[in-house]
Amino acid sequence: MRLSGVALLGVAVLSSAVPARAQLGRPVTYIADSGPLWRDDAAGTRVEPAFAPVAVDVQGVKLTPSVAIGTFADTNLFNQRSPSGDAAAVLEPALGAGIDWGTARVSLALDARFRRFINQTAQDSNEFGARAAGGLDLAGGILARTAIDFQHAIEPRGTGGGSLIPGNPAYFDDFRSAISANGTGAAEVWRITVAAGERRYSSLRLGDRDVSQQLRDLATLAVEPRLDFALSPDVALFVGGTLSRQRSLNAPFDLRRDATGWRALAGVRANHDDLLLAEVAIGYRSLGYDAPRYRDFGGLTYDARIEWYPTELISARFDARQSLENSAIATVPAVLTHVARLSVFYDPLRNMRVSLSGDLRRERYREIRSEARLASLNLGAEYRFGPALSAVVKASYRQRRSTSALLQGYSGKTASCSLVWSL
Repeated sequence: MRLSGVALLGVAVLSSAVPARAQLGRPVTYIADSGPLWRDDAAGTRVEPAFAPVAVDVQGVKLTPSVAIGTFADTNLFNQRSPSGDAAAVLEPALGAGIDWGTARVSLALDARFRRFINQTAQDSNEFGARAAGGLDLAGGILARTAIDFQHAIEPRGTGGGSLIPGNPAYFDDFRSAISANGTGAAEVWRITVAAGERRYSSLRLGDRDVSQQLRDLATLAVEPRLDFALSPDVALFVGGTLSRQRSLNAPFDLRRDATGWRALAGVRANHDDLLLAEVAIGYRSLGYDAPRYRDFGGLTYDARIEWYPTELISARFDARQSLENSAIATVPAVLTHVARLSVFYDPLRNMRVSLSGDLRRERYREIRSEARLASLNLGAEYRFGPALSAVVKASYRQRRSTSALLQGYSGKTASCSLVWSL
């Protein structure tokens, strides 16, 4: 969970289009897929009309049900130095719904993931997510948006420095809500977002006892304003900030992670003929803890995203960011992370897509003077047989190195394949 940038998550949720599938909580140890591009007519996002799923119209409500059935294999299921692998059957049902009244829009997305393993049956998991979002056009060109997101998901071993290897899957419940308003002037665009969140971790079952993870339970509240000023049709400068407050929900008094944070950014956004799009910002971040036992954080921060569309068949995206994330180590309240990702999308056919991404993640655990680096390489392909059926295959390799015996170093490979029916 990001601590002083919670409002950014709210903005991402609020600015997304009506989703056909809600996004389940992806574990932070695995660097997730890059997500959609800014352009929706390029390789990586474009769907030819002849192969696009057809929504079912029920009294004006557009429904997009689907179900995916497949297999998943991991050579190092527990992310440990001595790997233990297994394979599982996977079922993923989903339902999207949306209605548009012109000046108002509402959407709902539900999905679930069920995994059943061959040997490690204690790792069988049931995940589900739900999201509701709405938008309303107000007087004066102001657009108001709101979103509510709930996830019951799992994270892999080692996340946030966690060292518990055995036991059942590490579940957490995550609830997010956000509301925003934005408007435009002659050359400026303004936006303000208020976001709240709460994440609670379930206990891990180790044999006949439960190990509590409640130390990590947090509630957050954040406000994020932003102002863009256009210098030309293709270049804009912007300034933004985040003011946030977090509090521990169930931690013992001497381990509470109550803190106040803020972040200020200034940057530039540019568009060159819709072929090169970039948004780069630099600023300062601060997070001060109420408890004197924890070290406050203050320092430079950054956020960058660059997209390049060299041909109609190829798109590329680069992301780099810094964040503070929740820690599983009692003496380390937050992990300072730096993440860089390069993704390339290639559409060799009208109904086929290939993606390749490389990721590098650096984690700093300041209180124990330790550092870990996770590198991963991900390959995926999707082939659409028609509007109702597609096949998806994925493969990845990950490797984590650490400067401390307290943090697990490991490597592993995953592979999956599935058929997706859009009903």
